[in-house]
Amino acid sequence: MNSSIDIITALFGGYARTAILRLLAEHDAPLTGRQVAELAHLSQPGAAKALEHLAALGIITRRRVGRAITHELERDNLLVQSLVLPAIDAERLFLADLAGELRAAFGGIAKSVVLFGSVARDDAVFGSDIDVLVVVTDDEAAREADRIADESGTRFFRRYGMPLSVIISPASALSSSSETFLTRVIEEGLLISGVPLNEVIADGSL
Repeated sequence: MNSSIDIITALFGGYARTAILRLLAEHDAPLTGRQVAELAHLSQPGAAKALEHLAALGIITRRRVGRAITHELERDNLLVQSLVLPAIDAERLFLADLAGELRAAFGGIAKSVVLFGSVARDDAVFGSDIDVLVVVTDDEAAREADRIADESGTRFFRRYGMPLSVIISPASALSSSSETFLTRVIEEGLLISGVPLNEVIADGSL
């Protein structure tokens, strides 16, 4: 490979390349171009162009099987070993690390801590917030959660590159919250700590 090439852009430049690298990293079995397009939610022309580019770099291996051409990640490739797989592993670890930090920050004072929004849906983009619902049992816990949120904002931004956006609610007030909001949080939310949100809502005495 030409050492003057912009390796990062060559590998991850554009949504299609990144989506295909994620997909092939998760699949040991070869995939046809049609399968790649469907599983990565790409158009067939877009997938074909990205696959051709990655094959030219030696990042993926293409083989003809009957009338089809299959594709798989070339795991012996140095760039795959040193850049692609570590980057994808780091992406997977992001959520686990974030959950641990949120649990450490709010778990001790909250009845329930729920991550929701784009990070929970796995579709966060540049400028997205880390949306967190912290459910507490009393005013003292609410004040403490608010203090922690204020003090933790800078640290979370330095670590994850996204602002921390915390909604603090008494458990007794959840049932009177916007139905649309509650439905959204229950459907897409990830429980970080404590009691599942639907159980908190069902028991107004908490």
